[in-house]
Amino acid sequence: MHDRVLTLDGGHNFRDLGGYRTAGGRLTKWRKLFRSGSTSSLSAAGYERLSTLELKAICDFRSTSERERNPNELPRLGVLTYWARDYNQSLGNLHALLSSQHTTPQEARETMLEIYRGLPVEQAPAYRQLFRLLAEDEVPLVFNCSGGKDRTGLAAALILSALGASDDVVLEDYLLSNTALGAGQPDKGYAALKISAEVARVIGGTSADFLDAAFGAIRAMSGSVSGYLREELGVTPDMLERIQESLLEAR
Repeated sequence: MHDRVLTLDGGHNFRDLGGYRTAGGRLTKWRKLFRSGSTSSLSAAGYERLSTLELKAICDFRSTSERERNPNELPRLGVLTYWARDYNQSLGNLHALLSSQHTTPQEARETMLEIYRGLPVEQAPAYRQLFRLLAEDEVPLVFNCSGGKDRTGLAAALILSALGASDDVVLEDYLLSNTALGAGQPDKGYAALKISAEVARVIGGTSADFLDAAFGAIRAMSGSVSGYLREELGVTPDMLERIQESLLEAR
């Protein structure tokens, strides 16, 4: 048995994507693919446990400013590949909401939906690199953002979909962030702001509506997830076959 949520001292929403059943009846392999929030607060003990995973690659989805504010030391683990890119997130509306004590939960939800509709375009360069590394069998691999739930959540949803997981399984993994972050945990990250606890829960959590918004944008762009993988991320049939063989248990 394996733990899906890995407890790392100073870690944040660190999870194993193994053990999910796909349409062909095959299970995703344990200890091959991990998703996470920021690792900038890992303690020495957290790094020690992380080192036992023998990671080969890291995809850091955080923006330039996020990495500058909260640098991590993951490259010291000796991974072969540490990938990140310089970009600025399009979160102007969210920043405005976070600075206002009059923000309502509905306004927060609409802003999150808008953010998710933009993720397939904004994060396409990162997702393209992630799938390339998976096709090259650069595993074990971890991909992360700051919270490990939005940019990372959609990436995990795309991977599980590519592996043949059902919509229910994809949603199950996505919503697990609400549990992995801990009951009420989203509120704590926004304690210094003017927003209410209800608004903090919307912004700091996950919702099926958010993921639906991202997939709706993907269908509008490319007709389907498979079309998005092919047209926007450059995932060829050969790459997809290699990814499936790398991440799925043998038949």
